[in-house]
Amino acid sequence: MSSNAPHTPVLLDEVLEWLQIKPEGTYLDATLGAAGHSSAIAQRLSSGRLISLDRDAQALALARQRMTSFGANVESKVTLVHAAFSKI
Repeated sequence: MSSNAPHTPVLLDEVLEWLQIKPEGTYLDATLGAAGHSSAIAQRLSSGRLISLDRDAQALALARQRMTSFGANVESKVTLVHAAFSKI
């Protein structure tokens, strides 16, 4: 697999089902990684907000790039934070 290939998140459908995303809700992804779950959550928000954390600056840069590819509307709903989940 190429390192440029998008990451496929594990159990994405199950996570979205259990979260029951509300378009106006506020959500936290404490382990952003390659932004698979965060991207799916952000795309389901209208006036809601998503805060995503990762301790890896490279992961944050990848996530920012991935969010940008979905358009400014998605990116404007997401705050990416350089921090470990233990800092919540």
